Parts: sequence; C-alpha cells; structure tokens
Amino acid sequence: MKHKFFKKIVTGLAVFLLTISLFVAAPAQAACAAPVLMVRYQITNLNRDGGAWKTSTVAEPGDTLQFTIEMHNTTVGENAIQPSVRAAISPGAFTNGNSMVVFWASNAAQVNSTVQIQNTQAATVDFISGSARLTWPSHGFNDTPIDDSVGGGGFGLPGGVMEGCNQFIAQITFRARVSGNATTPPAVAVPNTPTTQQAQAAPSQSSTNNNTNNNTNNNTNTNTNNNNINIGGTTTAQVPVQTTPTVVFSRPVTKQPDTGVDALGMASMFGAGPVGFALSRYGKGKLSGKKEETIEEMASNIARSRQLKTSN
Repeated sequence: MKHKFFKKIVTGLAVFLLTISLFVAAPAQAACAAPVLMVRYQITNLNRDGGAWKTSTVAEPGDTLQFTIEMHNTTVGENAIQPSVRAAISPGAFTNGNSMVVFWASNAAQVNSTVQIQNTQAATVDFISGSARLTWPSHGFNDTPIDDSVGGGGFGLPGGVMEGCNQFIAQITFRARVSGNATTPPAVAVPNTPTTQQAQAAPSQSSTNNNTNNNTNNNTNTNTNNNNINIGGTTTAQVPVQTTPTVVFSRPVTKQPDTGVDALGMASMFGAGPVGFALSRYGKGKLSGKKEETIEEMASNIARSRQLKTSN
C-alpha cells in the first residue's frame, strides 16, 4: 500500500512540473522570434523640388537627385544580425524608370521600397561616387561619409547589429546625376530667291564700282574699273578693265626766242655747233638784211674756212 501511494505522488508531481514548464517555455519562445525590419525610401530633385522628399520626381539632363533610406528594426528586445542595404537605379537611358532599395539581415526577412523617376527625355541616372552618408546617432554616426557599396553589392551597417526600437533607426543618403544630350534639330538655312523685280534691281543696289584714276607728271592717264555684281547671293569675280593710256603732248612753241634768226631754222642750217658760233658772233640782236653779211655769205664763209683747215 505504501509503495503504491508513493508512486502516485511521484506521478502527480511529474505532471505538475510538466504543466508548469509548458507555461514558462511559451513566453521564452515568443521572445526569441525573428526581428521585423522596415525600410522607407524617398527622393528629391535638388534642382526642382525645393528640398521636399517624395516617392517620385521629374528630372532632365543636368539635374541632381538625392535619395534617403530609412532603416528600422521594429521588434523591441530583438537584434537584427548583420543588417545590410543596397540601392539600384534603372540602367541605361530611360524616360520612365525607378530606383529600388533592399534591406535585410541574417535573421530577418528582406524588405524593399521603390521611388519613381520620370525624365523629360531619355537620360541616364548615375550614382555619384563619394556622395553616400550615414546618420545613426545611437551608434555615433552623424552624416558620416561611407563607401559606395550602397549603390553596388550592398552596405553592411557598422557593428553588425541593429537593436529593435525607434531610437535605433539608421538613415543613409546618396546622390545621382541625370545625364543626356539635347535633341534639338539643327536650323535649316533657306536660300533667299529674289523675285524678277528684285533681280533686275539687284545690280544697281549691290554693285560696287570702284574707279581709280591715276594722273602722273609724265602725262600718263590710267583708268581702272573693278565691277562686283551680286545677284541672288552669287558674287562674280573682279575683272579689271584698263583703258589705253592717253599721251598729252606739250603745247607747241608759238614765240621764238629773242635771239634774232629763228632758232629752229638756224639749227637746221648750221647744226648745234654753228648756232653757238653764230650767236657768239652776232650777239643778241635780231639778224636782218641790214647787217654787213647776209646769212648766205656767213654760211659760205664758214664752209670755206672748213675747206682750208682740211687742206692744211
């Protein structure tokens, strides 16, 4: 009897302990649940939006876009292990694209968020190297520069642990540049075709007539005409036209020099030498028939004297 009673007591105690252990283990198991992550992604066009954060924006080549990523572990008392984040932008040139951010941890499910980008023309949106910054006050980061891996393979938060509460929220910002070429078509030049009346009037309005008259002291007159005719946008070559030079002769001698006999007549009769001889003999007075010797006699005497010299 005593043995059976003792056995019942042991069995009842075991059931009691087992029941208590079930109630105690349930809260402990709940406390070990995986943390729940949250991410919020926003964008602003620094050239258009005035600093307002949005989920979509309009951009054109030359604009600069800024992105912000807000990461949060919503499970209080549970740490997210090895939290990491990565942002990707639509590749190549596009008019309607987006950028998506992914946030995950080794012990938590992955979450993501997306912003829309509408370009006014096909353009690329490229991550600006060196623009990434981390703000995480609980871990001592305040707009601290970080590497470019957030726009590549992924950036792991420093320390490898994110505690669960609002006070442990972390934020990353980075910038991207919008690039593209304008597609304005070139202006087409339309030739100016003159009407019949304009073509007839064009030579008198656009012709350039340059007349150059050069008069020199040697009485040579040269006249050069350069004619440039421009009709309907076509200019003819310059053709110099020269006129035959005109020789201006000296005025004829109308008064004989006051030496007596006609100088030209004396030159033809005696030559240059006899003329000098005659003048030295007869002086400046006019020669006339009243002189002792006539012209014929003077000529005969000169010829006779030359013969005598020759014979001697």
